[in-house]
Amino acid sequence: MLSFRRNALRNASLTLFLYFLSSLSFADSSVTTQRTITKLAEGVYEIRHPDAPSSRRRARRDEQKGALLACQVKQVKQRRLVETAFRERFHQLTRQ
Repeated sequence: MLSFRRNALRNASLTLFLYFLSSLSFADSSVTTQRTITKLAEGVYEIRHPDAPSSRRRARRDEQKGALLACQVKQVKQRRLVETAFRERFHQLTRQ
């Protein structure tokens, strides 16, 4: 009776493992990076477009763009301050 249970458990485990492997091998990709065209019949085609970036990637990209924009704004403000200081000093020197 014990060997029957062991065999049944082994067979069930093997069956589940094989099912899992077979489902992976025939599964459609969850991430499509390129456009693919498949001819189904004469004049009938399936077109699969690349997937949009995940929201996590999009959020990171937007965060990086925001940081870059903030850095550029800071540089512009600093440049304007330097230009203003230079202009004021120039006017002081030319008035004398």
